[in-house]
Amino acid sequence: MLRRIAIALALLAALSPGLASGEDQAALREIENHMSIAERVAIQMALKDAGIYRGDVDALFGHGTRRAIETFQRSIGVPATGLLTPQQFQRLTGRTARTRVGH
Repeated sequence: MLRRIAIALALLAALSPGLASGEDQAALREIENHMSIAERVAIQMALKDAGIYRGDVDALFGHGTRRAIETFQRSIGVPATGLLTPQQFQRLTGRTARTRVGH
């Protein structure tokens, strides 16, 4: 499973930062499912700090978090999918996703 995630991340890194196809979104959802609580909290905190998320920082990606991610994506000129690519995660949080190295 970790090998598949690492392969998916390598493929995603080669693609454009704004992914919209169904296969790409499925890969991003798999990556997101393996994010640590700290990574999820970092996303919500960064969105909150940017003034585009007003919900609880709870590491749960509900409707409010998705809408905030979409707002962030539109602000940087990529398709608003509600799912962050590794590049978008880094741009938003200033850190590299732990899942990039297969954790």
